[in-house]
Amino acid sequence: MQGHPVPAGAMVTISPWLMHRHRKLWDAPTAFRPGRFIDQPHPWGLETFIPFGAGPRVCIGAGFAMAEAQIVLASLLERFEIAMAGDRPVVPKASITLGPDHEPDFHLTPIVQAPA
Repeated sequence: MQGHPVPAGAMVTISPWLMHRHRKLWDAPTAFRPGRFIDQPHPWGLETFIPFGAGPRVCIGAGFAMAEAQIVLASLLERFEIAMAGDRPVVPKASITLGPDHEPDFHLTPIVQAPA
């Protein structure tokens, strides 16, 4: 731990929430910039981004979750424009997992396809 001794039996906790927003690890840490992960050597982007954990206890469903998310998002974004229904910001709420502080409502506007 950066040159600090850790006593035997000590509990060490890693907070992905803090690591994913640490200004020393990320440029604009709170900005939504998916492009920052393009051409990165680690499967999820950077070694400091661990949405499914890491090491021998990494989530067994990580690959499936990423593939499923890409398929669902691509299918939705191909058919709809998506916008928030209101102005109320969605604030992350920590629990055992991270979630929204309320269920946000969205407007889905169908994208009209030109006839082929």
